[in-house]
Amino acid sequence: MNAKRTTAAKDPALLWSEEGRVCCLEHAPYPGSDTWRTGRWRRMTDRELAVFAAEIGRAVECEVCRAVRLCAAEAAR
Repeated sequence: MNAKRTTAAKDPALLWSEEGRVCCLEHAPYPGSDTWRTGRWRRMTDRELAVFAAEIGRAVECEVCRAVRLCAAEAAR
């Protein structure tokens, strides 16, 4: 079993990069990897989540999870 996947299921935290990408633990780069370090990934704070949500007009969610969900909904039509 993938340890990262197990952790993601237990911890709904969102992470974001310096470039503004938002991912859950399952879809973010592996901590300590070159991509993690160069993107300067870190956990979003509650305040950042609230400000971001107010800015975009909906709850913040993982970009990958959202894309998968929207594609599945589109395919189901």
